[in-house]
Order: sequence, then structure tokens, then C-alpha cells
Amino acid sequence: MRRVLSLSFLLCVLMVLPTVSFAADSHTLTVQTRVAEFAELRGVKETVDIPDFIGNEGPLTGEDGDWRLMKSGDFQFNVSSNFDASLTVSVDKPLTNGTSTILTKVDLWKLVKDSAAGWPWNWRLHCWDGGDSSAYASKATAMTSVDGVELTTYLLRVSSGLGDIHEQAAGEYTGTVTLTVSGSASID
Repeated sequence: MRRVLSLSFLLCVLMVLPTVSFAADSHTLTVQTRVAEFAELRGVKETVDIPDFIGNEGPLTGEDGDWRLMKSGDFQFNVSSNFDASLTVSVDKPLTNGTSTILTKVDLWKLVKDSAAGWPWNWRLHCWDGGDSSAYASKATAMTSVDGVELTTYLLRVSSGLGDIHEQAAGEYTGTVTLTVSGSASID
């Protein structure tokens, strides 16, 4: 009988033991990281070619007064950004040949969604180097904002125009334009 009681007691213990719960300890952790502000220019060309001027293509007088025949070269590029950055376009050196300088104009166009125009995308003049033709012969800077986390497509157009025949020397003209993407823009 003792064996039966011992065996019964052992069976009871084995059946009750798995139902005994032990206190568990748990803790929720916060995991964090930081993504630094970053923006970069993509697809920027090393050279923009403006078609050659041939002959007398200087200022012309018409019914609307004097105007210049402008020739231009352009290219598309992208700005990839994860914050509200600014894009600055600077004419660091206008088109120059020795001491002779010719009109150098820079326009920046932005590809924007524009359903009001009847199609989903449209080029919109976003900024330019500003000023009149005399400003084009010196340094000029324009700034625009890159709106937050996005990949934005721009078109940079560099244009040039001649004065009267005697106002610029014949030969090769070179200049420099700098594109800079940086911290937040302050634009009025």
C-alpha cells in the first residue's frame, strides 16, 4: 500500500509541476538612430557648350528697340535631398577671352507637377542670375529651395549674347558656373 501511495504522490507531483509558473521579467527597449541631413547633385556635366557665334550677331535694332540674339546650352541634373536644402547657382566667371567679356546669363528651370497646365509635369523658371545685362558681366548668384525629402530634376541653361562687332574680341570664351547644394534656404 505504501508503494501505491508513493506512486500516487509521485504522479500528482509530476502532473502539478508543469502548471506551476515562475515569475518572468520583461523590459521594452527604445531603439534609435539618426539620419544626418544630406543632399547631393547628380548628373552634373563638366562642360556646357554654347553654339558658336558666326558673323555679326550682336545687338539688333527692331520695332521693340535693341535686343540681343542669345544662344544657349543646357543640361538636366538632379538634386537628391532628405531635408529642406538650398540650391545656389553662381556665375563665378562670365564668358571671357583675355580682357574681353561677353554677356553670360544663367537660368535654372525646375520640373514641377502642374496639372493646371493640362499635363502632369511642366518646366518652370525657378531662378535666374538676376540683374540687367551689365550684371551678366560680373559675378551673379541665385538661390532656390529644394523642398524636403525628394529627388528634384532641374535644367540649367547658360546663354550668351554679343555686343556690337567691336565690343568683343574673336576667339574662344570660357567661364565658370558653380552649383552648390547646402543647408536650409532662406528665401523671401
